[in-house]
Amino acid sequence: MGKAQVLMRVIGLVGLIFAVATCSQSKQPEPARTSPVPLTKWHPEEAKLLGEEPVTRADLPAEWQELPDSQLGELLTDTAEKAAKYRAGFPKPGMNCDHEASLRFGVQMRYLALVLDVTPRKISSLYEISDNLRRLWRLDEAIRFAQAGVRESEAADESQIVASAELYKLLGWKYTAISEYDKAFECFRKAFDVYGTWGDTTGLVNTDYALADLYYKLGLTDEALERFNQCLAMLREYGNSAYEGMTLGSIGSIYYDRGKYEIALEHLKSSVKILRELPPRYWRGLGESLAKIGDVYRRFEKYDEGVEYCKEAVHVLQESNFRRRESLVTTTLGDLYRDSGQLDKALKCYDDAIIIAVEISASMEYAHTLLQRAKLRYESDEIASAKQDLQEAFSVYLTQATQFTWESGLKGSLTESLHNVGSLLAELQIKLGKPEQALQTVESFKSAPLLQLLAQAKRCVRDPHVEQALCEYRTANAYLQTLRERLCELLNETGENATVTEERSRLIRQIEEHTRKADNTWALIQKQNPRFAEILQVKGLSASDIRRNVLRHNQVLLEYLLTDRYLIAFVLPKSGKLNVVVANLPDLCGDHPVDEWISRNVAMLYDPRETKYTEAGRVLYDLLLAPVSQALREGSHLIICPDGALFSVPFDALIDPYGVPVLNRHSIGYSSSATMLSYAGTGRTNRDKLVAGVSFGKIEMYGEEEFEVYGEPASVLTSRDLLTPLPGVHQELKSVGKILGVAPQTDAVVTEEWLKESLPGKRVVHLATHGRLSSIPLLNGLYTYRQDDLKGAAEPREIPIGEDGFLSMCEVMGIPMDGCELIVLSCCHSFEGDLSAGQGMMGVSQGFLYAGVSTVIASLAQVNDDATRELIVEFYKNWWERGLSKSDALRAAKQSLAHSERFSDPRFWAPFVLYGLE
Repeated sequence: MGKAQVLMRVIGLVGLIFAVATCSQSKQPEPARTSPVPLTKWHPEEAKLLGEEPVTRADLPAEWQELPDSQLGELLTDTAEKAAKYRAGFPKPGMNCDHEASLRFGVQMRYLALVLDVTPRKISSLYEISDNLRRLWRLDEAIRFAQAGVRESEAADESQIVASAELYKLLGWKYTAISEYDKAFECFRKAFDVYGTWGDTTGLVNTDYALADLYYKLGLTDEALERFNQCLAMLREYGNSAYEGMTLGSIGSIYYDRGKYEIALEHLKSSVKILRELPPRYWRGLGESLAKIGDVYRRFEKYDEGVEYCKEAVHVLQESNFRRRESLVTTTLGDLYRDSGQLDKALKCYDDAIIIAVEISASMEYAHTLLQRAKLRYESDEIASAKQDLQEAFSVYLTQATQFTWESGLKGSLTESLHNVGSLLAELQIKLGKPEQALQTVESFKSAPLLQLLAQAKRCVRDPHVEQALCEYRTANAYLQTLRERLCELLNETGENATVTEERSRLIRQIEEHTRKADNTWALIQKQNPRFAEILQVKGLSASDIRRNVLRHNQVLLEYLLTDRYLIAFVLPKSGKLNVVVANLPDLCGDHPVDEWISRNVAMLYDPRETKYTEAGRVLYDLLLAPVSQALREGSHLIICPDGALFSVPFDALIDPYGVPVLNRHSIGYSSSATMLSYAGTGRTNRDKLVAGVSFGKIEMYGEEEFEVYGEPASVLTSRDLLTPLPGVHQELKSVGKILGVAPQTDAVVTEEWLKESLPGKRVVHLATHGRLSSIPLLNGLYTYRQDDLKGAAEPREIPIGEDGFLSMCEVMGIPMDGCELIVLSCCHSFEGDLSAGQGMMGVSQGFLYAGVSTVIASLAQVNDDATRELIVEFYKNWWERGLSKSDALRAAKQSLAHSERFSDPRFWAPFVLYGLE
């Protein structure tokens, strides 16, 4: 490696995602490197720096203690200027950074500001200290100082409000670095709101980009694309080529992920054109865009062009020492060689990428490359080697799922990766004649993200010590990943100096400290709550476990798996042999993508024309049930665990070759997996019932005036559109209440606060209201009544802080509902939710199951008000009065509508499904 290349690699290591580090070859003069602290015996105390203890003149260096305030003020100005210069770089941003020096100046600045009581400097010094600690990878300390800065800025007068935004943004970056995405999101949102209020365009752009990037990390591409485009428009108006290049690359990546390769290519090439002209601190973005272009050409089968772009990407990332990205891009280069038939070159690229990933402890990149190498070996009939790679990759992904919170990636790439690796591993296990191993693999990857979400529900851990231990365990693991990456970067330094050696030692000490913390907290969790530890360890049930712990008499588990090529169905009766059916999807779906094909036919099931819904019912039967029909006895109860787009299919609306609906042959229940059923609440331990709903119509009288009151969505990230009235709600609630023997509660009573207080301790709950879908699963939910400030209202009610008229899945999970046997959600889309691979429907119904409810009856789609009322009332008569099981009661109610003159079409009765235990 040449001298210039060595220099580039050394300098390219400073900081995190927004760190400012670049080459320092400027010929312009540097400021004098005077010692920031004149006395070697002066040791500032953290408690005083954080404002936890007072600072007096006696705490300053001795020769400063007698100086008048005017001279101390000059010192304060000087130290503030130097702290900013060494942090941001001089003579241009990014050049000649010295974060150790800047940190010392920031500490000195903080003491002077506290003695002189200069509020702006007190707050900005905390920013300087925190940001330098972040860039030095001392993240624990960095977060503490940023939090102190937020507290002080919010306690100050209005002039410091923008300072609070800067500190919130800084906190957001830190939380992102340690995978605390929920906290990062909250901080960025607060910063964005402040910048917007004050019209700070630069702050808005920076925070908008950070928010968009965070959305993208979480797999929320719609929100990410909207914000990236918003950011791009501002950047082009006000000018910032660096962020423009990165934003174009991110937009291109989203279109790439969506398969819109032409649009992706246009944005990615524009990104490369800009970023090629910028210094090395932007080369990570350049390398990513180049690699994506290479992979687009792979999709177009233009392999030579793709290889050239990927080779350039690898070179750029090597020069700037972004080794994590180098590993990923080397894998992409291997994909190009594999698809072009150059298998030896492909295998070498995969091997090289694995070596890099191991060297830098990049577990996710390691697992991804193992998956790609396994595909190559599988296609080359090296079955044993492929299986070994897949099992190792699967183990890595499951470990990642255990160590981090749901917000840390289970929504995004981690869940998808689990599904991809697990699907191929299960397919290979079936090929090797190991169907029971395949079923357990499927159960494991389907359950992993859901078990982690279950671990966040209040019913699983109510001991505050265990809850705190879980938080510390996951935080420690997040820190370990970040610290190990930084240490590996330092170990690759080509030169030795005292600063690098000292930082290595400090990082090793921190790694040892966080390793001990993770081990100790995990030991505490296992000791205090073994069942909870079992949930966290993520292990899908075996076939024998499912028979013993889940299935009852006459029940059959029907578990589906959708891969790129196959529909795989596992049929497991309570007693009998496990059967596995593998169907070739192209034979059934033709050239259409399977998800699109399934969705189109599901939509036809709800078509009012008999020819359409009959055709769709037969086609879907041929795909889903015909291959397994020989293993299903007439009248058996099916527990269906769908996969992907199959979660939207109402199986009882399918029609067999004899023209008989499945509704007439089987009762049906649904679950995301059999493993999740083993953690379901038992129900029947409570006695009380609750019947409640909101009609969103004309419901309130104030004085002599009558007002139309409509519930409005007030959840984060959603528009406040008016909802349509539900005129049938009152009659439905009255009928249900009469059957259950309880007075219904309606409209103004049914606030969010009231529901949270009323739901615990109930055996049966019936809720009739509007439901809402969000691309953020934890924000799916139900609308409650909310009293807005109505003009002319005599006594407007105060809305409790945090209550917004919307009960989200996240909030539902925190409501203790142990002992609740059944909740019926009489509203549209209450079963639906996000459909990421491997997660199933993450709708509000899942939230109630996590809260402890045994069974949820909810809707897959838009439902008719009158038909819903009739079906629900008939269900309660069948179950509560006639003593049928819940699944048989729902089936009988559906048959009643199906045989009626008015509601015989599947669109009236098929959407409602039973989820959870029978």
